[in-house]
Amino acid sequence: MCTVAQQTATGPGTTFGPIPGSCYTGFPTAVNAICSIDTPELLLDHGSLNPLEVNGNVKEMDVDISCSPDVTVSLFTAGGNVIFFGDGSISSLITIDGQNPRRASISGSRTFKLKSALSASGTPMPSNYGNSTTLMINIE
Repeated sequence: MCTVAQQTATGPGTTFGPIPGSCYTGFPTAVNAICSIDTPELLLDHGSLNPLEVNGNVKEMDVDISCSPDVTVSLFTAGGNVIFFGDGSISSLITIDGQNPRRASISGSRTFKLKSALSASGTPMPSNYGNSTTLMINIE
């Protein structure tokens, strides 16, 4: 499991890479397994939206994860599956194959669908909004 820093508050996200000392293979397991996120950049950028286009706007991407040996993992986003923007009037529901957390078996490698669905309470004020989370892998 690694913590990856991203900057998204003032524009497109920029991956700075793993935070030193934050990578490890999860909690002790019955097998000595290692998993990695093989997708070079995890970025769900909703782009510039008209305030009336925010509610229901969806962005998704494929995330490739490989493990050796074959294992069962839990994938989840740090801090839960809802991220708030600005004053909290805009939120994003983050799912992994429609769930969060997502429990799955990985035999070699597997592709998951990472999705962000925006919702707004009222009509959001025009501004630059951004936030980030961390995709976590727990080897079971």
